[in-house]
Amino acid sequence: MISVSGVLALGLFWSALGTEGDNLSGLRRLQREFGSDEERHSLEKLELSKRSAGLNEQTCTALHGVESTLQNSTHSSDSGVGTIYVSDDRGAVFSKSLERHLYTTTGSETDFTAISSLRGVYMTSVLSEDGAMETVITFDQGAKWQTLRRPQNSHCDNETSTNRPNRCRLLIHAAYSITMMMNVPMLPLSQSSAVGIILAHGSVGDEVSSISPDVYVSDDGGYSWMLALRGPHHYTIMDSGGLLVAVEQTNAPVNQIKFSTDEGQCWHTYNFTSDPLHFSGMDSEPGSRSMNVSLWGYRNDFSKWVVITIDFRKILTRDCTGGDYVQWLAHSADPSGSHDGCVLGCKETFLRLRKDSVCWNGRDYAVTKKLSPCPCTIEDYHCDFGYYRPKNSSECVEQEELKGHPLQFCLNGTTEQLQTSGYRKVPGDQCEGGFQPDRKETDLRRMCTSNVLSPNSLTKDSSLNTAVIVMVVIAMLLSSAVAGVWLVKKYVCGGRFPVHRYSVMRENVEADKIEGVDDIDTHYMETGKAQYNEDSDQDLLE
Repeated sequence: MISVSGVLALGLFWSALGTEGDNLSGLRRLQREFGSDEERHSLEKLELSKRSAGLNEQTCTALHGVESTLQNSTHSSDSGVGTIYVSDDRGAVFSKSLERHLYTTTGSETDFTAISSLRGVYMTSVLSEDGAMETVITFDQGAKWQTLRRPQNSHCDNETSTNRPNRCRLLIHAAYSITMMMNVPMLPLSQSSAVGIILAHGSVGDEVSSISPDVYVSDDGGYSWMLALRGPHHYTIMDSGGLLVAVEQTNAPVNQIKFSTDEGQCWHTYNFTSDPLHFSGMDSEPGSRSMNVSLWGYRNDFSKWVVITIDFRKILTRDCTGGDYVQWLAHSADPSGSHDGCVLGCKETFLRLRKDSVCWNGRDYAVTKKLSPCPCTIEDYHCDFGYYRPKNSSECVEQEELKGHPLQFCLNGTTEQLQTSGYRKVPGDQCEGGFQPDRKETDLRRMCTSNVLSPNSLTKDSSLNTAVIVMVVIAMLLSSAVAGVWLVKKYVCGGRFPVHRYSVMRENVEADKIEGVDDIDTHYMETGKAQYNEDSDQDLLE
């Protein structure tokens, strides 16, 4: 049965995938942890409070955490789609971001992908109203989602183009497709040192085109795509994006490796062996700065594994200089506009290698960028809790079921009331001035015991909270009384009861030698073995 509700925090990202008709009314006991080297978040426990009866059991799966944000997925065991919710940077207040988020029937795999090569970019798959699978992408941490553009050099058959033009969009294959046993050898790949570059398997057209997906490349963080290689491949990014390498996925033995020095526009082949091998995989040094790649497989005789390492430094012999780089404005769509490139509150201008420069970035290469703050606009805001963006609209509209209800939630043990005009700034957004919607959280100075965000939920539970506190106090008093009785019996009345104490002793130690007893204790701790005297208890007491 297909379902359409649930929860993902993007910023914190959450995906709740429940059965059709469920209404998410609260998130309880959200706990965060931080690492020493970088901010990490983990969800120790999530409870979903339900308005409707009969909600099936749901589970949670963490997806991704970045820049004070966390991604997580919550599923119902028999459903296939859910809703992505986005939180504030505290993980306390959630609002709707994306509906019909697709996941496998096992409830653990989605196509949700964080793009490392450009800030704020994520991709995932949704199920459209007509039952088609679509890839959507966000460039502002979940404030808005959009479908991918069709690559200009891709082919979509005439029948599909005429009757179902929406099916001619690019569909990216990730963990969901792999779980569904499609021929997808690798997940989408991006690296922070290779600005804007994404490698991924994809298809254009109806389901038949998904049987053998091709490799597509984006050099601008997912705005535009290009068909790079026909058929499935293993691929990797090297030299901070200056070199892309791929090997075809096939059952036949291979002896060729493909490489590109212009971000996937042109590809060259190199015969790395005269004795083809059955290719099993390849890898390079973490960080995408290396020029060496290792391939492994086996020969036809199946007698042993073979590893071949290729050094591309023999091809890229010239070191890159200042003239090999060019300035590139991320997210640029209209160079003539003053707001062009403003995403997440700032413009990011990078120095990138020219596509026609065949040179070596080197291990010491560091990404150079310049940040320029932008005035705040409506694009810098998520819809706040209780609000959502209708399709093809940038304005936030209040949810019908929450109209007229006070928005209260429990934060750090106290009740907070939210007064909002419907907008909450995207976590990590750096805009200044401009659009500043009213938003206020008021401490109602009432104690609470659960981190719940729900209309009137705290008002309804206030009497229950009081009863819980009274029960805890009574339990503490009873515990104190029992402890007091035990202490009186032990120390005041202790002489009335015989007390027997036993010691572990060795056969060669006399009972009247205190030194020997000390030796016994030391020996016991060192060896971890107890040695017992065969005398009876009565003999020891005499």
